[in-house]
Amino acid sequence: MVSSGMRDAGYRYVVDDCWFDSQRDAAGNLRANRFTFPSGMKALGDYIHSRGLKFGIHQVPGERTCALATGAYPGSTGSRGMKPRTPRHSPRGRRLLKYDGCSPTGARDEQVGRFTLMRDALRATGRPIVCSIIPQQPARQA
Repeated sequence: MVSSGMRDAGYRYVVDDCWFDSQRDAAGNLRANRFTFPSGMKALGDYIHSRGLKFGIHQVPGERTCALATGAYPGSTGSRGMKPRTPRHSPRGRRLLKYDGCSPTGARDEQVGRFTLMRDALRATGRPIVCSIIPQQPARQA
């Protein structure tokens, strides 16, 4: 993002799916993929910040993140059925949550309820965090 000029053009956040281990720890917390990020997420966040960028994470209100839903990545690491604690336990360097409704489950009211739970959890951190929500799109009729 820096060498391409995107940072200087105003793009600041680095965030995407598949940063996590495919299974949660024994307490149910998300953890970084130790093979992809052997130095851990704090080291990654420090690097991102050193480049003048902001660190974000991707999560979904369903059971599986976008890559999991397509079968591109193993595990079940979405937030459905979990207390919305992930943002509260995130390192202080994280500034954005992309909360993506790509998982094809849940009626509109259920989605709104899940987004509301996450909004409340983010507010409870007491830290400014941008929350970008992407609601699930209804299936198109043929």
